[in-house]
Amino acid sequence: MRKQKNILISPLNWGLGHATRCIPIIETLLNKNENVLIAADGAAAQLLKSEFPDLQHLKLSGFTIQLPEAGQSLPLKWPTIT
Repeated sequence: MRKQKNILISPLNWGLGHATRCIPIIETLLNKNENVLIAADGAAAQLLKSEFPDLQHLKLSGFTIQLPEAGQSLPLKWPTIT
């Protein structure tokens, strides 16, 4: 007998696109009898909680990314290797 996997789904809360694209993935995992946990916050959490009220939902605070204004380039930052 195959052991059930625990799978954490944690979409970014940068609009509902990330969360809505997770819905068919979650449905597929549930159809395969996997144990799905959802970690999110904000509108993404609300959407997934309404779609999957019986799953375990964890609050995972996101972070804010500031992108440059239109027409400006993204600065490159190389990681420091120690």
